[in-house]
Amino acid sequence: GADQLQPNNEGGLPPVSAGQVRQNSSGRPSSKGNTGLNNGNVEGANSSESDTNGIGADNNADGRISDMEADVSEQQQGTGNIGGTGIGNISRNQSLQSPRKFEAGELTQNEKVPYVPKSSSQSVDTVIPSRMATDAENILTKIDNEYGGIDNFVQQRLDYKTKEELFTALSGEQVDAVAMAIVQIENGQAMIIGDQTGVGKGRTAAAILRYSILNGYKPVFLTQDAELFSDLYRDLVDIDPSPNAGKEGSWSRSMVPFIFNDKGEKDPTITDAEGNVVHKLIPPTAKKSIYKSGKLPENTKFVLASYSQFGTSQDKPSVKKDFFRNITEGQILILDESHNVAGQSNRGEFFKEIIATSKGVLYLSATFAKTPQAMPVYAMKTAMQEANMSSAELVGAIERGGVALQEVIAAQLVESGQMLRRERSYKGVSVDYEILEEVGPQHREIADKVTEIIRDVIDFQATHVAEVINTLDDIAVAAGARMTPRDGTNMAGVNNTPFASKVFNVIDQLLFSIKALESADAAIEELKANRKPVIGFKSTMASFLDHIGVQVGEKLGKIDFSLTLKRALEGVMKYTEKDEQGNSRPGTISLADLSEEGREEYQKIMDKILKASSGITISPIDVIRKRIQDAGYTVKEITGRDIMLDIQDDGSAVVVTRFDKDKKKIVREFNNGELDVVLLNMSGATGISMHSSSKFKDQRQRVMIDVQLELDINAAVQKRGRIDRVGQVVRGAYRYIVSAIPAETRLLMMFKK
Repeated sequence: GADQLQPNNEGGLPPVSAGQVRQNSSGRPSSKGNTGLNNGNVEGANSSESDTNGIGADNNADGRISDMEADVSEQQQGTGNIGGTGIGNISRNQSLQSPRKFEAGELTQNEKVPYVPKSSSQSVDTVIPSRMATDAENILTKIDNEYGGIDNFVQQRLDYKTKEELFTALSGEQVDAVAMAIVQIENGQAMIIGDQTGVGKGRTAAAILRYSILNGYKPVFLTQDAELFSDLYRDLVDIDPSPNAGKEGSWSRSMVPFIFNDKGEKDPTITDAEGNVVHKLIPPTAKKSIYKSGKLPENTKFVLASYSQFGTSQDKPSVKKDFFRNITEGQILILDESHNVAGQSNRGEFFKEIIATSKGVLYLSATFAKTPQAMPVYAMKTAMQEANMSSAELVGAIERGGVALQEVIAAQLVESGQMLRRERSYKGVSVDYEILEEVGPQHREIADKVTEIIRDVIDFQATHVAEVINTLDDIAVAAGARMTPRDGTNMAGVNNTPFASKVFNVIDQLLFSIKALESADAAIEELKANRKPVIGFKSTMASFLDHIGVQVGEKLGKIDFSLTLKRALEGVMKYTEKDEQGNSRPGTISLADLSEEGREEYQKIMDKILKASSGITISPIDVIRKRIQDAGYTVKEITGRDIMLDIQDDGSAVVVTRFDKDKKKIVREFNNGELDVVLLNMSGATGISMHSSSKFKDQRQRVMIDVQLELDINAAVQKRGRIDRVGQVVRGAYRYIVSAIPAETRLLMMFKK
């Protein structure tokens, strides 16, 4: 048990056991299939375990991913070879654990099964994909046996005095993940935590930071958004065993970061849960001197940066990049939302270089394999490198193999002890899809008006605009150029990709605008029931307001949705001219260029648009905001827009500047009860926590009211995760407000699948 891992002579952390870090002749950690665990079977464990020729098994042609493409349907259930020649820490008198036995048919009949942590810390009620369950259980059992118990192992590596300190800091799921990550890092490799949003990846990251610092490293934490640095600090406070955690003199407060980001539109300054500044930014001039010196300040414990800091050209000299190369070599990297560093881009190539020279990596992403282009970044430090393929070959193989091959790779990474994914169980969580049948007739009447004009615009372009384009094209070809309709205007967008075409976007915005009042009323209903609503959506219509050229202070007499149709009609008159060298310049067809019949049709459609009154607005979120405020409640938004409409009682609106843009402050006000409602789009759907946490003053149940169906399931899951997270006193609930218009009910069918 606890006495199997003894501290070293200086009273610090126990030394790494012989064989846990195996080096090759170059002195670098070996990656030939050794994940730091005992090679083969642990005596007394499941004797049926055997090696496989999957990813990470052998460095020969049989292990190449290209060869697996033909075998993607064969999902191996064996435990596989997870180790090299590591010497374990098992006492001869220690009772070895056996892997969990699943019921007959449990894995084959269910897509997911309950996750039972190997750790004795409290579980947070998660599930694991059935395909990964057996391999994850076997890996964790081997770690448990190899290192004298998972809880003992993590407790000593994180320097907690008691199990109670460990269990207060980390859930069972987090202890398991930390154990697997430490094993991989000590072997010079990487671990992918693919847990769904809300399971608790933040504390796992904080635990690896603590482990790294205690072992003499200056770890580097990278994420998508600099405003998330404060969330990481609060996770460090949460795992700090000090009685005065977060206060002066505590371990967490003494962990001074070096922050790459400067203050701009997003503030990277680290604040505590009450908004007090904990760590200030180094002034840009002083930071430049540090870059030139090539060394971190003496008091630095770890490094923070967002991926945006390293987006310059690969060939362009950069003092900042050179400095980053120097300070990351041989260090432990923690890459949050790691899919953002992936891809065949300058940034992706830069981070592949950084990862290659690191000690080990912890990847954190619920969508780590979002695209095939992401995979080479993970291959640098995982068993995928044993496929012995170039980045281009790896991407090509995964593109051809599709989802099936991605599932095989994910399963074999789990088998190798280099990946783990758990998801929130939605058992008992209220998820309601509310179709607005009562106002269906009114909504259909509005939709019919709008779609009639859209059809007129499409017909007008096909009949009259195409004729002019062909004439201009003949002239241009003779002059060595070529005319094409402006991108996004051909057939008013109908011939574009369905989900991005102009017509689809107009209809999508129509479906939002048409139910703005009902959405606001749903939020008011929740507030009256003593629950806290978060209203989720996709579009703010900010780009449209920019297009029509509104100015701050301007009063708009008409804010009817029909204005979007005016923009559509004007848009089909635009084209692009290309010369022989491929240079493009925009152009616009004038009314004089049209035939007489064309001019008459254009004016007829324009008159219909100007006379039309759809009865709905061009800015539904401002309608929602006014409705909630008129009911006596407070509301703010987390979006990226700079201006908004202050809607007046007479239906007009004044264009005003949006000042409340501090995301951290808005979330803090919502969680402490100062703010009633938050309006949220994808600008706020990463990293923030608005659940009914036991640490927040306002612990009322959260309800997400989603009024625009996300077409990207990753975005939908990210958004859901804002109000349903580990550590809450009551689970979140979800309401989807859907119009009775067939265009949206069809989308709902797709969304529910």
